[in-house]
Amino acid sequence: MVNTAKQLDIFFQKINLSQILNGYSCGAIINFQNALRGNLINAFPNVKWDGKEHKMFKTGLRDRIDIYGKAFNSDEEPYFLIIIEIDNTRADQVGKKIASRIAFTNGIPCIYIALCYPGNKSNKQECEKYFSYGEQLLKKENSKSIFKGYIIEPNLKLTISKPLLLPFNY
Repeated sequence: MVNTAKQLDIFFQKINLSQILNGYSCGAIINFQNALRGNLINAFPNVKWDGKEHKMFKTGLRDRIDIYGKAFNSDEEPYFLIIIEIDNTRADQVGKKIASRIAFTNGIPCIYIALCYPGNKSNKQECEKYFSYGEQLLKKENSKSIFKGYIIEPNLKLTISKPLLLPFNY
């Protein structure tokens, strides 16, 4: 799992964002999501990727994971999950997604990637703070899990966010 996380880091550093992201309209984000999923399917063939957004629940609830993959062990049991969410750099949006997706993992180790793009009402520093909260929550759910936060800058350069070490006062 750690090796896959490192390979995902390299993948995201090498990806040509300007080639698959053209503007920040909703349609462009959906096209970006589909193109990114296609690139991941080719780059990580040992992961079983959903071909479209993954429904979190069998009921009519609309929660969907943008890009979802499972790596299996030899017993065909999920070894770990890969959850990738693509969102505006709005801390409230990022925070809600992180909390609901971590609850969905049900203790299975996962690589959670928050991939954020600039937009209205965006605050990079606030977003990075929620990346830190997400990493701490994810580690409490399963210590083997890995959290990665990436921010697409307005010039389409990718910043790998370093989680803040937040000392809690209990």
